[in-house]
Amino acid sequence: MDYEVDQPILNSPYEEPAEHWKIIAGEAPERIQGRRKAMYFYRPPAEHGEGGVGGPSVAVELTLVNRIRERLQ
Repeated sequence: MDYEVDQPILNSPYEEPAEHWKIIAGEAPERIQGRRKAMYFYRPPAEHGEGGVGGPSVAVELTLVNRIRERLQ
């Protein structure tokens, strides 16, 4: 799967992000206006006796960070 985009850096490091890339497996990358929600991807550990990682990753939103960002606008 190819996740490359022509212009990966869209924002200035000195200003609030104005846009971001929305990348979904099997779809073309899409340039979206606004700041992306704060989140991380959790991948559960493998079953007992197996090495590596388990199933697919799950997006976990950082709710407190997103609330703080809303209040600072």
